[in-house]
Amino acid sequence: MSGTMPRTSNQGARLRRRTLLAAPASAAAMAAAQQEGAGARRPRILITSAAHPLAMTLARALGKDHQIRLTDREPVSSSFESIRSALDKPEETAALVQGVDAIVHVAEASSGDNDRQTLDWLTRGTYHLLEAASKARVPKAIFLSTLELMTAYDANYTVSESWRPRPTTDARILGKYLGEVVCREFARDRKIRAMALRLGKVVKFAETAGKPFDPMWVDEEDVAHAVARALATTPSDNHQGVGSQWAVVHIGSDSPKARFSIGGAKYALNYQPKVKW
Repeated sequence: MSGTMPRTSNQGARLRRRTLLAAPASAAAMAAAQQEGAGARRPRILITSAAHPLAMTLARALGKDHQIRLTDREPVSSSFESIRSALDKPEETAALVQGVDAIVHVAEASSGDNDRQTLDWLTRGTYHLLEAASKARVPKAIFLSTLELMTAYDANYTVSESWRPRPTTDARILGKYLGEVVCREFARDRKIRAMALRLGKVVKFAETAGKPFDPMWVDEEDVAHAVARALATTPSDNHQGVGSQWAVVHIGSDSPKARFSIGGAKYALNYQPKVKW
């Protein structure tokens, strides 16, 4: 017995020594794997209407913390992943949303579309997109609508998100309203959590210098901030409905002369726009 014990002790010591010598390499490998894993776990965001300037602004802003996938009917030249889709074929749309964690539906029809095509794309296209998303268990969709749905009210009224939209017969404005309805019905059926951000007239602040002030202006970078906040919002109970299946918020500037209040967005999303004309 006395001859066996020293050999066991030495073997244990050698094993411990080999373990200690290997530890730095293992730690480095683990750290590298963790970094790769962290990168792979960044949420993947699908952004539609990629040819529209706002979509690229959103892609650049959101790309800091998300993986970006772009889509449009025509090929788009970009450093981001891009998949061509007209949102009119169920099989293609199903492939488009695979592996996606959220959708930002910019929902801008092509400038060459006629009224019928515009309405069709904003309704049937939105339906196909959300149907595919719900089947793929995508948890959230953000629909970029317009505050032009609310301009029929007197400018002296304080029009909030609880007021009924009053769309005109303009195909784009009517299409945005109908797109909202599609999103709302999917959300009410609990197929996906959806939120509509009604945007003012999206502009670049630097390009407004010397122009007459428009109370509907909102800077594109502030819109990107609003979308980022909408993506980051976690379920909670508040008067805007954020955290429930369906919510609507108004996104404009923080100017005292702005047409619509952004109090709801500030409260619900912690929206803090930088531009104040």
